[in-house]
Amino acid sequence: DTNAIVWDTSGGKALPTLKHGAPVVAEKFSPDGAQFVTRGEENVARLWDPWSGNQIAILASDAPVTDAHFCDGSAKVVTVSLRNLVHVAHIWDARTGKELGRFRDMSHVTVSEDGNRMIGMSLGPATVSVRLWDIPAVELIAIFDGASDFAGHLVLSPEPQSFAPGATHSSILALFSFF
Repeated sequence: DTNAIVWDTSGGKALPTLKHGAPVVAEKFSPDGAQFVTRGEENVARLWDPWSGNQIAILASDAPVTDAHFCDGSAKVVTVSLRNLVHVAHIWDARTGKELGRFRDMSHVTVSEDGNRMIGMSLGPATVSVRLWDIPAVELIAIFDGASDFAGHLVLSPEPQSFAPGATHSSILALFSFF
């Protein structure tokens, strides 16, 4: 379906229909509940006021949007797009829809529970590096180089002061600390 429907659970009624424009494949509420993001089978994610049904912004990419996360409280949105096996993370201002930053050549993005850190892998010909970003500052803060057997997922600790990459060999698991 090309629409997203949000329900008021206290009254059991549907709120205004959010007309995304393409089949909706995922949606999320902001941590404060004031906004809603949809992504569909197209190159955009859309920000909404779910209570009024008003579209706040279109977060446009040059490739299909594969993921979206609210971050930095509810102040920013991270979207991930995929073109030719290269993932690009975009950081957006959730109030205006303005793009604040873009990080290329990475995949398997994970955002910390508090929404202030993001990690992703940069895939090289023989090795993988993990990159850590500060979302509120929209800046790269660390690169962890040299791994060759990441299985394709990263887990941030809740603090977040460490992360663990999955490895292709079940007996290998590394734990990296930072700060």
